[in-house]
Amino acid sequence: MAAVSERQKARPPRGEGRPPKTADAIPDEFVRPIALGGSPVDVRVRMDALIAAGADEIVAFPLVAEGETVQSTIDLFAEACGLHTPTG
Repeated sequence: MAAVSERQKARPPRGEGRPPKTADAIPDEFVRPIALGGSPVDVRVRMDALIAAGADEIVAFPLVAEGETVQSTIDLFAEACGLHTPTG
């Protein structure tokens, strides 16, 4: 998991060298209750909270961050779920 943490740290936060995107216009307070994001640990904590609140399904629609690929995004989500992927 150290490589994931280093990759996450390497990305500049919004507003620091990253061009603005449409998603930047949506307030975090709107997205946070319905989205999973962050490190695999962050995603796992949020998934556990949703399940504890009564969710019995979680639908994944991966948004690929700058510097990632669809596969690396899926691998990170699988890591958060405690799953092994063919490439990971």
